Amino acid sequence: MLKATRPVLYTSRLYGTGDALPVTDEALVAAWLECGSAVWADDNEDTATHARAIPRSAPAGVTGIAHPSHGPENDLVGRVPDSKLRGAVKEPSKRPGKKSSK
Repeated sequence: MLKATRPVLYTSRLYGTGDALPVTDEALVAAWLECGSAVWADDNEDTATHARAIPRSAPAGVTGIAHPSHGPENDLVGRVPDSKLRGAVKEPSKRPGKKSSK
């Protein structure tokens, strides 16, 4: 059985780490093995004993070149930099304050 060692997108389906990959395309199987995205595993291997990482949240956006670049963060296209890094100043509320009725 060919198992994914990292997420693999193939024919519009995302195979997660540890999932069985299709072996119908020999050239693609060779490429997955060469780059380390897949390994041959025994069918008898107990996968329940292996620890899997729990996905946590990550900053939204796609890594790329964003202009202008601010701060030590990676440039993320489509993500607004943190307020402190942008130098944004908090504006006062435009709603009138509550008045007590006596």
